[in-house]
Amino acid sequence: VLRRPLSSPPPHTHTPPSAAMPTVKELKDLLKERGLPTTGYAEKSEMVAALVDSGMPREDLDRMEAVREEAAARERAEATAATARKAYARKLKVALAALEEADALPPPRPIPAAALGT
Repeated sequence: VLRRPLSSPPPHTHTPPSAAMPTVKELKDLLKERGLPTTGYAEKSEMVAALVDSGMPREDLDRMEAVREEAAARERAEATAATARKAYARKLKVALAALEEADALPPPRPIPAAALGT
């Protein structure tokens, strides 16, 4: 009796959704690229199963999710950095306004004529 290794799923079964799964739009785009129907699926796992049954390695779907997660992490980091820069700029403006109010800033010095090129 030939038996399939335990690690491979039986053919034509639903692939359970993993924690990392492409979006419905991405799955529909992949189905369309492979000439498969893009409607009639009740769950994302059915779309994944159709893609896997058509020969697409499950690892490719997981890689798509990893790339998307990395991009989302970069966007979150950039947003956090931008928020921090804005908060720092606000603090500087408040500090500058306080110094100006207290006349703690020295008066501006005239620019030497040599620096102006005249």
